[in-house]
Amino acid sequence: MKERCSDSKRHNYSSYGGRGITICDKWLRFVNFRDDMYENYLLHIEEFGESQTSIDRIDNDGNYELSNCKWSTNKEQGRNTTRNHFVTFEGKILCISNLAERFKINPDVLNMRIVRGWDIKRALITPVQKKYPPHNTL
Repeated sequence: MKERCSDSKRHNYSSYGGRGITICDKWLRFVNFRDDMYENYLLHIEEFGESQTSIDRIDNDGNYELSNCKWSTNKEQGRNTTRNHFVTFEGKILCISNLAERFKINPDVLNMRIVRGWDIKRALITPVQKKYPPHNTL
């Protein structure tokens, strides 16, 4: 977290400190970070394991601070990046991958439908047409 935001030589600095992401002053002392986040860390690793637990910013454009951080799994982390596409559904802003999983539709199909201008509800509930191989005309 500190290196991402402050070490301009780090390979991913441009995605963090380079675009203005900072760490709140309080967390610059590890003891304060620990006091704020350790209890939730223990709960998260109990459920998902250490290899599936990392710090995550709720608002990807927000800073590292108590009100904007949580522990997440690798899957959650992958869905909280600037590369993802988000839509508003039922009053919530959600990642297309999350919606696709929930509605059991291929995320690429859902994304293509949205890009083509389909409204979100239609894009989610319209069955995917299966493509069959061409018939042998012999």
